[in-house]
Amino acid sequence: MTKLRTDRSAFSFWLASGCTFGLLYVLGSYPIAKDMNTIMTRYDGKNTKPERFLLGSKDSVFAPNSMKRIEAELERRGIDYKFTNSFMYCFQIFKALNLLSEDYNRRGC
Repeated sequence: MTKLRTDRSAFSFWLASGCTFGLLYVLGSYPIAKDMNTIMTRYDGKNTKPERFLLGSKDSVFAPNSMKRIEAELERRGIDYKFTNSFMYCFQIFKALNLLSEDYNRRGC
């Protein structure tokens, strides 16, 4: 079992995305989607897609469906973390994924 990354930072992600004119946004979402699928697909059978140049997919990393998927996994694992309705949901997604990755690294599936 490979260890998943637990030190993701939304601030660095957005800062680097701005400096690279959005290229890192597209390339950086591939490992995020891969980790989400590693943790969650076995239980919910869904698949999250990395961002594309044409954004707006309902199954992409930063879409509301992904937030619901992450919330369900947090609840299934017994991790007490709730999303709030705010415009900073990207930061909340990164925090939740760090918590999920940490739990996955510790307990496995």
